Amino acid sequence: MKSKYIIVLTLILLAFLSLASFAQEIRLTMEQKKAGITQLKEAVDKLDVGMTLSEVKDLLGEPMLIPNGILSGYSGPRYSFVGGQNIRLGFFEGKLSDAYNKDGFNLLLTEYIAQIVDFPVLINGNSKGMVTTNAAVTIRNKVYLPIESLTEPLEIKVSFNEEKQNSEHKITGITQMVEAISKINKGMTIGEVVRHIGEPTQVYSFTSDIYYSFGDTETIKLLFIDDKLLSTMYYRDNIDLLSAEYITANIYNFTILLNGEEPLTSNPIVTINDKVYVPIEDLAEQLGITVNFNEEKQLLVITTIK
Repeated sequence: MKSKYIIVLTLILLAFLSLASFAQEIRLTMEQKKAGITQLKEAVDKLDVGMTLSEVKDLLGEPMLIPNGILSGYSGPRYSFVGGQNIRLGFFEGKLSDAYNKDGFNLLLTEYIAQIVDFPVLINGNSKGMVTTNAAVTIRNKVYLPIESLTEPLEIKVSFNEEKQNSEHKITGITQMVEAISKINKGMTIGEVVRHIGEPTQVYSFTSDIYYSFGDTETIKLLFIDDKLLSTMYYRDNIDLLSAEYITANIYNFTILLNGEEPLTSNPIVTINDKVYVPIEDLAEQLGITVNFNEEKQLLVITTIK
């Protein structure tokens, strides 16, 4: 009988030690993630559009070079940080123009293209937790939700410090581009497109393509078939801007605290129409939630972890 008790106690002790080890592993993972994101943000804060590679090296040290396209013959500098975080730099005419993170966000931009989505968001299976349809957007395939719609159902507190402003690199080309795209539709002729958004920046006589450039580096290609507009391809994000409805998202310029801590994400937090949007999947662990997309019902389901 005693031996049975000893075995049971031993199993309980092992289970406890296992749970303690798992908790320690999670804590260390969160610490490593925070360290990597902090290192990435500190590095990006030192960079400015227009820097030369030698100026970047003076600030960040020697990078690791990686191929940027098999046929281009060009290697882009890459810097790696703790927890798999990294940035890959792009240069245009010898000047720094891009700093891409692992999710493809150019962290030197102050504006991004956000696609308005039509799926609803359900929190804990409760209709009261339903975020308004069309409130969600996607940026670089990441789902973003307005933070104000999450505070009550997730019982989180949000505070803003508008005195602590973030530095901004003014790039307005994306706004100009989205405004231009909103004036044209599939099926238009080249002449109709020109009347709506002006003369193209570049025309290739041997193809049916015309190009428009906005701001410093934003370029779109308009493809025509039988003199009818078929698609409008945005090079930076490789998306057809005529395939869905898009708006601009701007980098926030104040500090945000969630339950007293800064959001733990290397992807940008943005404002859209004066509302703060956050990448919900990136913050799931920090908020104690799971995020799943129901393909069959076309529904985003958020569940708090009990």
